[in-house]
Amino acid sequence: MSFDDAWAILDRYLDDACVARYPRVRIIHGKGTGVLRRKINEQLKQDERVASHEMGEYYEGGAGVTVVNMKLD
Repeated sequence: MSFDDAWAILDRYLDDACVARYPRVRIIHGKGTGVLRRKINEQLKQDERVASHEMGEYYEGGAGVTVVNMKLD
């Protein structure tokens, strides 16, 4: 799966989270080499639906998970 394919799926997921008014969502991208995590984080920085995002805590999956705090305006 390419990053563009992954982002298309993630974009729909974020739309659904907005409609459902979820305050936080988790993106499980795995640890691997970190390429996917970096690309996702770059996109999230530019996304108007996202208030903030950070790496998951150890119990959430650590570097294999990004926790996204959604804007609920």
